[in-house]
Amino acid sequence: MKEGYWDYRIKKPYFTRDLRGKTVGLIGFGYVARELVKLLKPFNVKILVYDPYVSKDIMEAYEVEKVSLDTLLRESDIVSIHAALTKETTGMIGEQQLKMMKPTAYLINTARGAIIDESALIKALREGWIAGVVLDVFKQEPLPKEHELLKFDNAILTPHIAGPSDERRATLFRVIVEEFKRFFEGEQLRYKILLRRLRVMA
Repeated sequence: MKEGYWDYRIKKPYFTRDLRGKTVGLIGFGYVARELVKLLKPFNVKILVYDPYVSKDIMEAYEVEKVSLDTLLRESDIVSIHAALTKETTGMIGEQQLKMMKPTAYLINTARGAIIDESALIKALREGWIAGVVLDVFKQEPLPKEHELLKFDNAILTPHIAGPSDERRATLFRVIVEEFKRFFEGEQLRYKILLRRLRVMA
């Protein structure tokens, strides 16, 4: 509208797709992914989850289906990554995995950039293996201005801002202080990533 276009057909079609009836695949099933499930429920989507460290019973409690990574990639219309960056997950989405995805599928990564092999992703976008990608995280940050990913119309990129807000920042500081308190009082921590870091510090 700022450019003076009211009729969306003049410049380019702005048709979108409904979530309803689609299959969403979540890679990793920690706190963020579980909260996302709650947001997705009203859209009547089928939710597949790959996380070898979360039991089938827990997933059933959230009414999601525990599957292998290959099954998730082949069947999902949207794949969203919510895994921590470890030796196991570094580069876990490479050429072989991207070729498994539907050509109509979208890949979303708000976890860590190095989980996706960016060179393979660029090839996937260039050759049409997938419909598009949404990235808030990258292997190298800030993303270089000449980076190949910036050249694709079907790549939506944000500068690692999916989480921060004024309110969220205050909440984050409070959570960290509360976790420190639990740690030093010998109580169980709520967030595993903080537990690992506190153990290193101790």
